[in-house]
Amino acid sequence: MTQVPRTPTATYRLQLEPGAGFDAAARLLPYVASLGVSHLHLSPVLEAVPGSRHGYDVTDHTRVRAELGGEAGLRGLAEKARARGLGIIADIVPNHMAFPADTRLNAPLWQLLRDGPASPAAAWFDIDWAAGGGRLPLPVLGAPLREQWDALRVEGGTLRHGDHHCFPLRPGTESLPLPALLDAQHYRLGWWRTGLAQLTYRRFFTVSDLIAVRVEDPAVFEATHATVLRLVAEGVIGGLRVDHPDGLADPEGYLRRLRQRAGPDVWVVAEKILATGEHLPSGWPVAGTTGYDALRHVDAVLTDPVGADRLTADHRRFTAAPADLGGVWEPTVRRAAREILAEELCAERDRLLRTAHRLCGDLHTPEALLSALTELLVHLPVYRPYLAADRPPSHQDTTLLARTADLARRAVTTAAQTRAVDALHALLRGPDTAAADPARSPGRTAPGAPFDPVGPADPAGRSAEGPARTAGTTGDPALRDRDDAGLRTADATGGGTPAGEGAGPPPEPDTTAPARATGRVTPDEGRSDAEPAVRARTAAPDATSPATADTGCHLLAGGTADTGPGACACAASDAQDFRARFGQVSSALRAKAVEDCAGYRFTPLLSAAEVGGDPGEPALPVSAFHAHCARIQHAWPLTGTVYATHDTKRSGDVRAALATLTEHPLGWAELLTEVTERAAHAGVSAPDPHLAWSCWQTAFALAPDPDPSRLLDATLKAAREAALRTTWTDPDADYEAAAERFVRGGPCGAPGYAVARFAEELAPQIRANVLGAALLHLTMPGVPDLYRGGESVYRALVDPDNRRPPRLPERPLSGAADPGSATAPGADAGLPAEKLWLTAVALRLRRAHPEWFGAHAGYEPLTAEGPTGDHALAFTRSGQVLTAVSRLTRTLEAAGGWDSTVLPLPPGRWDDALAGRDTGRTARRPAFQGKARLAEMFADRPVALLVRRDGF
Repeated sequence: MTQVPRTPTATYRLQLEPGAGFDAAARLLPYVASLGVSHLHLSPVLEAVPGSRHGYDVTDHTRVRAELGGEAGLRGLAEKARARGLGIIADIVPNHMAFPADTRLNAPLWQLLRDGPASPAAAWFDIDWAAGGGRLPLPVLGAPLREQWDALRVEGGTLRHGDHHCFPLRPGTESLPLPALLDAQHYRLGWWRTGLAQLTYRRFFTVSDLIAVRVEDPAVFEATHATVLRLVAEGVIGGLRVDHPDGLADPEGYLRRLRQRAGPDVWVVAEKILATGEHLPSGWPVAGTTGYDALRHVDAVLTDPVGADRLTADHRRFTAAPADLGGVWEPTVRRAAREILAEELCAERDRLLRTAHRLCGDLHTPEALLSALTELLVHLPVYRPYLAADRPPSHQDTTLLARTADLARRAVTTAAQTRAVDALHALLRGPDTAAADPARSPGRTAPGAPFDPVGPADPAGRSAEGPARTAGTTGDPALRDRDDAGLRTADATGGGTPAGEGAGPPPEPDTTAPARATGRVTPDEGRSDAEPAVRARTAAPDATSPATADTGCHLLAGGTADTGPGACACAASDAQDFRARFGQVSSALRAKAVEDCAGYRFTPLLSAAEVGGDPGEPALPVSAFHAHCARIQHAWPLTGTVYATHDTKRSGDVRAALATLTEHPLGWAELLTEVTERAAHAGVSAPDPHLAWSCWQTAFALAPDPDPSRLLDATLKAAREAALRTTWTDPDADYEAAAERFVRGGPCGAPGYAVARFAEELAPQIRANVLGAALLHLTMPGVPDLYRGGESVYRALVDPDNRRPPRLPERPLSGAADPGSATAPGADAGLPAEKLWLTAVALRLRRAHPEWFGAHAGYEPLTAEGPTGDHALAFTRSGQVLTAVSRLTRTLEAAGGWDSTVLPLPPGRWDDALAGRDTGRTARRPAFQGKARLAEMFADRPVALLVRRDGF
């Protein structure tokens, strides 16, 4: 029996669901083990809503899910996996559990609804009982209550609504008339359309049938984690993936408790989405993140920045999108955030406002507090700060809050709103920082000092909104990665107006001016860098300088309006709640506004609109990739890395194909003009150019044969998430019917043949990107996780498309696919075979030599020499294995190819592991040494995995 390593060398993610549970996973073990991974990575295994295809809607933390095979099935899988040298990593969900239609499925929730706020189960859930008048609003009805009487009935001591909803009854109320019975419950049924704004329980993002759990309560933590931790202690589970810790009141405190209970040697990673330049908090007792930061760097280093800029300009021209509705990234994010706060997250926003009003409302109007809170949340450039009751904010969070407050001050328009920003900023900083000299405290820029103290502006003079700024022109704050805390800093104006000295709000794009979508891109059209018109807004002068204004917060002033000890204790509790809840709301806002809304509105390059991605900066240089890898190897060497997951909007291979459009933007412009005209001629024009652009790009990534149903599902989901013409709650039937006609008759009809030809033209670039991305992911610092099917070419779109189970073999790799017994497949074997071969070779190398890639390994960048050296990305791991990939190969070809470009190798003789074993039937390729010619290294494939001859 092969020993299972305590720390994974690589993991293989399986999505479990009814009909594909533990027994099905066990049948895949021979194949998965032959790939070279060390652990299976399982989606959540605890009891969930019946029929759930994902398992994140947990209903019972005490039981392993029966539909998957129960605990016996999990133990059987673990035993069979261990026999093949494989361990088990489990996905856990601490932030929330299901609020099912049949509430009997969730025992604590059932008890809470039956017994109300006095129930012991009330400690489980984050509910503002006071706001609901002591009752819990439940907006579950499909129409106003007066129209639902006939659908409500008492049956078997429960309240039923329709065929699905089942609620408990407060003891003693069973025999009351229906109106009196409803009034007597601890919950209040309401119409979903009007009731969402009245929600008083915290949710997962904006999903009302997922109710948040208060794992910060030690008893709740034990109740929700006892089964999983028992399975860890018994060796059934060997590692944990923590889902969405940013939703918790105190993520670090939770992770510390989890680490203490799980033990010091259990591999734990946290699903933390990092913004550009943001770093994982150093105090978190985890191996690292789940790996979206790796995805971001792999994608970006294979994207051409010049071509990406060209696509952005063409997208703006083709769609005529206003700057804040898909024309420019940052304004689009801000507008989306304001919309989400005002609508989908208004209940969470209002709860924050109620707390702020209790703390300092007699000094600030509700309108001022609303404006201040909105701007603070909208301008926060990361998911959340980490503000705990038992420790002061970190330097990184102090800097983050200060710069966010500065941006918020520039965005508000009155002196009262500015003072409210100061008050809320002081609340977030906490009492320990409030006593400091306000003129010198974090967030106050001394009079006369420039806003950005870290470094100069972008040398190109560009803001996040695109073109170079001309002298004296004010520009919107552009958040850029320019400080050692890893935070985006704000370059507020082209002239560097000092903060705190009359700096007015930023000019916003003029979204009222009519714009006409051309619906076409003319390749030879002059490329104007002109931005949409902007209108300057000037705030009324503030008589009180922000540097010296009273914060207007009673708690920070040492008391409350009622200065008794009880009032002070309530204020302290409210202040702690405000700080924790601000982070919880901001993380939900960031996810919904950036990933789900703005990411579907700003679509020049779909591969950049990804979880953890940065559509405003889709490309990164090789130096940025190396810097990231060096830092990760130093600080988080056992972090997770991913290239596709169950949550990615598009699989890695889809994104790799899309990135090639940046290498041929002129060809894309010509193609788009052609297919637009062909679709119009066929009578299947898109309902708007925004949908057309995105749909044609997606069809390109799926070429040569995009499936109409899959493409339609993804297109409609994108349109509803963008919420420009249709939404989830108010779908426009005519618009969506037009979209379906377009998808089926355009990209999936005769006009789509031109897309297939264009994809064939870019096939060499797609091959280079697919293989290059795979090799980078598998050999960069961290522990790679393969999403099921991703070992070969895997082209999936947003869920539910990426939840479709792929057809996987149940036998080990053999024959031409087995690196242990065959020569390498060439390009004629097809890209799926090439990628599968590369994956198995790299994973087996990691398993055979974990010390080359592990906690004490090395990462050394290499630099190619010659005229096209920038097209090579290379590094070594621990001086024993060398990764080299080709990048931007179309422009490489235009520049004359590799020609005389060489890669200086470390001392020794190096063999290419991807060339296969020496079988005696083919001549063994000479080892590389010294200055290796890249033309020779990349003669057969655009990537190389070299191993020092004495180590392989």
